[in-house]
Amino acid sequence: MIKKFGDAAIAFTQRTSDDEYHATMTHQANTVGMWMVPIASMVVGAVLAWVLRGPESMWAALAIVPALSGQMAGNVWMKNYAPRPKAVSPRWYLAIGMVFIVLMFLGIVYNTYFGGERDVSVVISMVVGILVGITLAGWLVPKSMQEAYDSDVARLEASLED
Repeated sequence: MIKKFGDAAIAFTQRTSDDEYHATMTHQANTVGMWMVPIASMVVGAVLAWVLRGPESMWAALAIVPALSGQMAGNVWMKNYAPRPKAVSPRWYLAIGMVFIVLMFLGIVYNTYFGGERDVSVVISMVVGILVGITLAGWLVPKSMQEAYDSDVARLEASLED
C-alpha cells in the first residue's frame, strides 16, 4: 500500500514537472520539508507540554507521531528500490531535536507534578523512563539502521543475481 502511494506521489511530481531539473529540485525541496517536519513536530510537542495542564500534558508526546510515521513510510517505500539510509541524522540536527524533546518532557513532568499528581514517585518514574528511552533510542536506532541497510543491500544484490 505504501509502495503504491509513494509511486503515485513520485509519478505526480514527474508528470507535473517541466523537465528533469525541475523534478530533481522538487524532490530536493521535499527533502528539505521532510527534515523540517520532525523539528516542527517537536516544537509543537514542547509547546503543548507546557500549555496543557496536569496529566493531559502527556498528550503532547503525540505530536511526534506524524513526523515518525512520515519518515517510516518513506523508508518502507525506499526499500523497494534502494537500500534505506545507513546513517543517523547529523549531530547538529539531533541536538536541535533533543532540545525540544527535553523541553517537552520537562513540561510533561512539571505539569503532571504541579497539575495535581503531587506524587514524587510518579515524577521519578517518568524521569527514569525518559532517560532509559532516550538512551535506548540512541543506542538501538543507529544499530537497527545499519542492519536494515545491510539487509536491503543483500536482498537487492540477490535480486540482481537472479
